[in-house]
Amino acid sequence: MARSAAWLATLMALLAVSSAQYRELLQSGNSNLFPPYKCNRNMAVSPYILNPAYSVEGNKVCFTVETKQCTGNSPCCTKPMDFAKLELMVNTNCKFAIEKVELNGVQTRAPTFDIFGNNDQFALWKLTGLNLNTSTADGAQICITLRTKGQFICPTMNALCPEGDGRCTYAISKSDPCDCCPVGPLGVFPS
Repeated sequence: MARSAAWLATLMALLAVSSAQYRELLQSGNSNLFPPYKCNRNMAVSPYILNPAYSVEGNKVCFTVETKQCTGNSPCCTKPMDFAKLELMVNTNCKFAIEKVELNGVQTRAPTFDIFGNNDQFALWKLTGLNLNTSTADGAQICITLRTKGQFICPTMNALCPEGDGRCTYAISKSDPCDCCPVGPLGVFPS
């Protein structure tokens, strides 16, 4: 029994160190910026953009990916950039807001939620496993289903995003370490 307690204490200490190291990595640089890591946020250096006019059906919100001309000499333009992950800046009280994520009608990996900022005043949802490229991205639909019951939910885009009026800020991330994370706006909640 004592050996199990010692093993459990050691495991908990290791998890605490790993968590602290992860948080330090997540917040390197200016942690009040979105996304909270060092990267090129310029949308001009991305071959992808989300159409700012998203669609809503009940508690399902869908974003349409569009491809565009990438400009500049950034490695984001000169190397083929994929669309591996979509990040949404959200309110800190929306930890359990997203029930599921779909790409073109097929459920993807469960999203992850992170708090960031110098005072933990910001949060983001990471929608991973999208694995789009310039051949497959144009017209792709990324949909999130927002929870309507339970604790720490935000059942609308108005509640989910800090702008509070249906607008939201997103970042596109690629899978290789090219430091590209173009940031863009999502439009006003449709009427």
